[in-house]
Amino acid sequence: MSSAETTEPAPLHVLQIVGNGIVGGVERHVQTLVRGLQRHGVRATILSPFEGSLSSALRAAGCPVYIATLEDAMEWRALLTATDLIRRQQVDVVHTHMFNAAFLGSVAGSLTGVPVVITEHGMQVTAEGVALARLTGCHLVTVCTAAYTMGLSLGLPEDQISLIPNGVDTQAFHPRANGQAFREQIGVPAGVPLVGMVARLSREKGPDLFLQAAMLVAAAHSEAHFVLAGDGPMRDGLARQVEALGLANRFHLPGLIADTSAVYAALDVACLPSRMEGQPLCLLEAMAAARPVVATNVGGIAEIVELGETGWLVAAGDVSALSERILWLLADPERAREMGQAGRQRVLEAFDIRKQAAAVAALFRQLVQSRRRQMRTTLQLGRVYGQARVS
Repeated sequence: MSSAETTEPAPLHVLQIVGNGIVGGVERHVQTLVRGLQRHGVRATILSPFEGSLSSALRAAGCPVYIATLEDAMEWRALLTATDLIRRQQVDVVHTHMFNAAFLGSVAGSLTGVPVVITEHGMQVTAEGVALARLTGCHLVTVCTAAYTMGLSLGLPEDQISLIPNGVDTQAFHPRANGQAFREQIGVPAGVPLVGMVARLSREKGPDLFLQAAMLVAAAHSEAHFVLAGDGPMRDGLARQVEALGLANRFHLPGLIADTSAVYAALDVACLPSRMEGQPLCLLEAMAAARPVVATNVGGIAEIVELGETGWLVAAGDVSALSERILWLLADPERAREMGQAGRQRVLEAFDIRKQAAAVAALFRQLVQSRRRQMRTTLQLGRVYGQARVS
């Protein structure tokens, strides 16, 4: 084997620009990806819109974090901060998450001559996003086929768009023998069926639909309990509805849980009745924890859940079908266990963070090498032109 074949890839420095500083799906994805990329010689500096739990978690992971206001209408101070970081810290690639971050990152990358990768985490790309990528030469990464094909149909060339599915840490999210600790925390006895949803409590995730389905399941199953773990703008309204429906003793709202793997360990069935999605991490985490799932067939969810093998899919907004599939799984624990095991195998094969990080790292290196070749070609042409003028 030659020395060239054994040489480790050159280290890369990536500026990760995050459009929000909360800990939601996109932000948890950034944390997991940053750790995964470190194994491939890619270190990260973070630009976040404000201090919070995300910035604290990333600093704890060893990443320098800088703060700059990221509005939809880009501020000059944010642009100056970004370009200064790229130049002073010798950044090789800019990687952005959410449109406000993409807007800032694409302009900063253009001004500094650094390649930019925009990850679209949703179920579709917008005409504005495609126009931004075409105007600035950024590379667009999509997480589901629907968004990928839409990007192509809107005019992005194949060499400027990639499909790289989301990934989860299958070592952190794995089957646990006992979820009793979390059950005790929320007051659910051992052996009692527990159906749960882990997500941000906002309309696109459908927590109100989960509550409606829980009401139907509770009427048919006298022992079942329900947990909605997360926080968001709908929490207070949901709490009032739980009281009004008389479900306070069986429907639990513990708020934001730092270690969601403990939640999945306690569940018999995991649900996600989203109205809009890309490739939801919470669904992948539940499957990695070997829990059977019931979800709506929107966005990239059908690319995750194998119908009847790893869980069930229902139409968006179909609360009746959602409750029926939950009851079906509760009535057949052995089949539910088999679906959960099949779900973990599915995640191990297709959605492990190690595979996603390897693909993203390879894309970064490809773009950096391409940019360097372009710069060498431009330099050589400049020399030829200069010699021609002299002669």
